[in-house]
Amino acid sequence: MYIIVMIGKIVRFVDSSHDQYPEFVGHCGYVISCARAADSGRLHLAVKWFKPHPVYAGSAARRSHFMASKFEVVS
Repeated sequence: MYIIVMIGKIVRFVDSSHDQYPEFVGHCGYVISCARAADSGRLHLAVKWFKPHPVYAGSAARRSHFMASKFEVVS
């Protein structure tokens, strides 16, 4: 998928490993930016959540950055 096409897409966090961030599974938002990591070349997304995620690391998460493989495109 081309990087520019991802911006504005609605995505759902679906990390299949459920290891590191189980509290984000099922949370939806839209892509505000994306880029390939310089070291690995993997696509990473910046997502603004529709509803700020309840307290994570001391404050509500309004935006997050994760590998694109942790998301499914909803629309």
